[in-house]
Amino acid sequence: MQLESSGGVNNYSKCEAIGKFNRYGFGIPGDGTYLCFEKDEDTKAVAEWFEKKLAVMDLETAVCHYNLGIKTNQCNYLNKFKTL
Repeated sequence: MQLESSGGVNNYSKCEAIGKFNRYGFGIPGDGTYLCFEKDEDTKAVAEWFEKKLAVMDLETAVCHYNLGIKTNQCNYLNKFKTL
């Protein structure tokens, strides 16, 4: 079982088209903007985001905030996270 739908294996097509990476959908808010990274920098960006959030919120809220973009401590993503 994995948390991300592609397990970080699939790359965002717009990033792939320019030779960059975003295997987690990080920084793609759905409004047409997106972030692309050099190889493995997408993983580093997600880890750094969590480090900053965990300094000011609990793990449950951070996990849901990462997935939904809102501060809540209850979400399906968290439920799946807890089963890993």
